[in-house]
Amino acid sequence: MRFLPHLTPGEGFFIAALRKITPATASRAKSKSVFSAPNNQEKACLQRLGIASEGVVLAPDGELYQSAFTLPELNAMAVKLYLLQPGVRIGKVLRGELIPAHALALAQLEVLSDAPVQLSQQQAITYLRGESFGVEAASGWHRVAYNDSVLGWIKVIGSRINNYYPKEWRVKLKE
Repeated sequence: MRFLPHLTPGEGFFIAALRKITPATASRAKSKSVFSAPNNQEKACLQRLGIASEGVVLAPDGELYQSAFTLPELNAMAVKLYLLQPGVRIGKVLRGELIPAHALALAQLEVLSDAPVQLSQQQAITYLRGESFGVEAASGWHRVAYNDSVLGWIKVIGSRINNYYPKEWRVKLKE
């Protein structure tokens, strides 16, 4: 079927093709281990951020994901399908530290128990521009929010902060 945006009514496009697998065809499928469990260093990094390692999988590119599927289920799907994202992206461990993904800040997961740092309107605009600003918080990673809406991540290092709002989403206009 051909979908043309100007002729097909709807908000978006989604197609799913399902095939029933009989026991005979299921046994012919070759096993493929694409996803794995996080190692001890990655589990320690997750624990420092307060994230439980249950349900966390490691993708081939080194990214960690919180997935609703088990490792055998994900690897079985990877035999026939290209999985773009097997769950909510948590981040990547670099030099012994977890660099949290923006998707983790926005996801409403129970794994993040800490309350985000509330920003004023001016601080929120400054954050969305990708600029630095002052904030009262302990050293480490913090989610920031404006009016209880989470915006993303900052990293407090001493008296300064690093802004981790995605560069491609930053507000370019000045007031």
